[in-house]
Amino acid sequence: MLDKIMGKSTNIVRQKRPRGRPVEVDADQAIGLRLPTSLLKRVDEWAHDEEIARSEAIRRLIERGLKAKR
Repeated sequence: MLDKIMGKSTNIVRQKRPRGRPVEVDADQAIGLRLPTSLLKRVDEWAHDEEIARSEAIRRLIERGLKAKR
């Protein structure tokens, strides 16, 4: 009778996620970086256009800068 009043219970079993941050990049070092607000805004806009995370955008922009002809 209780099932008719409250309806059948549905137990959803969720898979446990691994603990810690997911490793997506082969990186040995984490660094802190301070940027002027205007520059960070430009990085964020570029990341949004590329549909990537801010950290990935920073890595790609550094790589581009290092590969640029002097």
